[in-house]
Amino acid sequence: MFKHYALAILLLSLFIALFSSLNSNYHFYIFGALGCLDCLKFKDEIVKYFGAGCVTFYDITENQTYLKAYDMICNILDIPERPIPLTGVFVKGELRIVLSGYVSIKTLKDLLNKSKTKGVLLFHKGVVKVLRDEKIINKIEKLFLNPSYAIKGHRFKIEHILPLVLLCAFTDSVNPCTFAVFTALLLIILSISSKKHVLFSGFAFIAAVYIAYFLLGMGLMRIFSEFFFVKYIIAALGLSLGGYSLIKGAKGEVATPTPNFIKVKLNRLITKTTSIPLSFMAGIIVSFSLLPCSAGPYLVALYYLSNIEYSLATILLILYNIIFVLPLIIITLLVAFVSKMITKVKKKRERIVKLMGWIENLILIMLSIYIIVT
Repeated sequence: MFKHYALAILLLSLFIALFSSLNSNYHFYIFGALGCLDCLKFKDEIVKYFGAGCVTFYDITENQTYLKAYDMICNILDIPERPIPLTGVFVKGELRIVLSGYVSIKTLKDLLNKSKTKGVLLFHKGVVKVLRDEKIINKIEKLFLNPSYAIKGHRFKIEHILPLVLLCAFTDSVNPCTFAVFTALLLIILSISSKKHVLFSGFAFIAAVYIAYFLLGMGLMRIFSEFFFVKYIIAALGLSLGGYSLIKGAKGEVATPTPNFIKVKLNRLITKTTSIPLSFMAGIIVSFSLLPCSAGPYLVALYYLSNIEYSLATILLILYNIIFVLPLIIITLLVAFVSKMITKVKKKRERIVKLMGWIENLILIMLSIYIIVT
């Protein structure tokens, strides 16, 4: 039962994240009050025109952290009137416009057309001003994305999170589930086709896994940056998945929370995957179906990445996924060009997978504990 619940939670959150990443270029972070008519009118118009998923509303009358962040933004921008709503308009994850007070959709569309130039537009009392100071822009951007910065400041610096993110990436790269499925795929293809076919099919599979994981990561970073309590959910999932796999492994059972019916269907899929397009599709399917087994380190890393600058987080996400697929690339090259490696992979595959599982789950538990205590 635990396996099914874990699978359902992970798949639901990650599919939502992927949908968000692919379909939403705009996001509006609004500081206001539920008793403010202009705030509610503006929010409703944004929802109607852009969609409900594009709005995050901070009620400054109900939350002192929101009020603190709102005051800091007004001070930084030198807006003594304290207007509401105060809105940060993000385009593809970057702050492009700050709106002071209520703005019509027509005016907003005009500002969006003008916002393609470098800098951030400040619209206050009908006047447009261009902000070009990167330090000011970064401070405002952080406060809109996560008002808790008003109290805590920079929760994470790059020199602090880089080792953690790299550790998660290396841990994820030896993931036993993906490794087992991938080696099975290569060995099946090799038994019925040429080494050249193994090479192209292997890289098609790897490309699909990379694309799927990267898009999921982009969507999840946006979600994680909006909810302060997410650290406890991630830590709980990490401890549960890691502990469950270790207990199963200690009993001599297969140490994976992935339900059996998924593993059976994956085996059937792999045995039928003999072409490059099918290998690519298999990579996409594996990326989603093995999430209960493989998502732990990724979720931990994304939590830390969601707390730094968006552009820097994207670069680290690219690096993370390169490290994640690197062992798959090495395996593909070895199987395709080193004939002696084929026999060794067949003999040691199960033992290697078990060892990888123990290493990954121990590190996952330690990282989850670290999230809670920091």
